[in-house]
Amino acid sequence: MWDPDAFERDQQHVKHVRQILRHRHHLREIIIIVIMITVILVLGLQLFHANQQKSQLHQQIVNDRVELSREKSQHRKLKMNVKQLHNKGYLEQLIRQRYFYHKPGETVYSLPGDVARDVTHK
Repeated sequence: MWDPDAFERDQQHVKHVRQILRHRHHLREIIIIVIMITVILVLGLQLFHANQQKSQLHQQIVNDRVELSREKSQHRKLKMNVKQLHNKGYLEQLIRQRYFYHKPGETVYSLPGDVARDVTHK
């Protein structure tokens, strides 16, 4: 026989089960969303950090290239100075200018602003 109370209880039980399942699905959705947001944030922070490091390295490379060009220029100047110092005529001229040396029979006139410099003074 048909029992209306049993049918009502079954309907309420089905509603209750659906509510429990809906609640579980909702919790799973929230957990999945939280996990996805966490992963996105971690990856975003890693990308930001990597971009910062890349820009710092790029700036360091630019600075190092400028320093390298300065050093190369200085090296070329020093190399030219060494080459000139091997030239006897240039060396004699340099010594005569800096230290007022003169050839025998030559007269050197010193003006008021002229001061002989020692070897360490440039």
